[in-house]
Amino acid sequence: MRQTTLPDQTAKLIGLGFEKPESLKIYRGDTVFLTMERHYSIGELIEILPQVIGFEEKGVFYPLRVTPTVGGGWVISYCKEYDERNNELIDALYDMIIKLKEERVI
Repeated sequence: MRQTTLPDQTAKLIGLGFEKPESLKIYRGDTVFLTMERHYSIGELIEILPQVIGFEEKGVFYPLRVTPTVGGGWVISYCKEYDERNNELIDALYDMIIKLKEERVI
C-alpha cells in the first residue's frame, strides 16, 4: 500500500492552494546522491478532509467514513453524492479532496 501521494498529485494539491506537505520521502539511487521530495501522507490528506459535511437546507450532516472493502480497496464517503473508491487508500483520499474542492465544499 502506497503511503504518499505521487508527484503529480502533490503538485495539483499545492496548485489548488493547499499547504505544502510535511512528509519527506527520501530516494536513494545507485550513486551517493539522495533525492528528497515532499509528498502528502495518508494522515495529511485525512486532515484536509472535513470530519462532517452538512447540508443546512436539508438539515442533515454526514460524517467522514473511511472503509476498507472486501476486495482490498477503500471507500471514502460522506453520503451517496460524495463517495470515492480506489484500490489505494491514498488515491481514494486524494480523489475525494479533488471532488470536494471542485464542488467548493472545501
